[in-house]
Amino acid sequence: MRRVRHTWLAIACALIAPSLAGAQDSSPPPSRPWLRAALGVTWQPAGQDDRYTRGPLGGRGAAPLVDLDVPVSPRIAVVLEGLRGAALDGEQVEYGAWGLARSRVTHRDWLASAGVSLRVGDGRSPVRILTFAGLASRRTERSQRVVDAVLGRQPPPLPAESDTVTKFTAGIGLDLPFDISPRVRLGPTVRAHVIFDRDQNPDGTVRTGVGQVLLLGGFTLAVRF
Repeated sequence: MRRVRHTWLAIACALIAPSLAGAQDSSPPPSRPWLRAALGVTWQPAGQDDRYTRGPLGGRGAAPLVDLDVPVSPRIAVVLEGLRGAALDGEQVEYGAWGLARSRVTHRDWLASAGVSLRVGDGRSPVRILTFAGLASRRTERSQRVVDAVLGRQPPPLPAESDTVTKFTAGIGLDLPFDISPRVRLGPTVRAHVIFDRDQNPDGTVRTGVGQVLLLGGFTLAVRF
């Protein structure tokens, strides 16, 4: 009789054990962050000018983007992102006590933002919607500052100068990733940022002549840790 009981007990254990193992395997895996790197093109519109600073700057060019996506739920994640805008080059005319000076100007914006991403849809190609807030470091360099001749005399060139200001920024984004594997995603990405910069000197004159909007379109590679 004992042998029969022991036999039934062994059979019951053999049947229950796989079910317990399956229950353990079906538990959700721990969330892991995604690291994304994108190469795209940024576009910035020309800003304002006045009688003291003529020649607003704008344009487009290659720009990199990097972000870290840390999931806090199956559909929501905290995002840290860095973006370097393309270099904007042009010529400006400055007016001052020396008269008129023509300068070669280079401007570039660096953005550091934090935000939230929302994952919409399931399957291998979910949509990722993002919102951001952060800071923008705006650096402008002026070189080759040649002063116009006065009464046939050519004044010496003005020294090169640089100016950096930090402003608040806010933005939105959209990613369309496609799962290549459980740890790798590829897809297009779009960003739109507004930089809250009146672009004025303390005396009210135009400082750089660069617009407040920065748009990016590119392609992203994402890798999960």
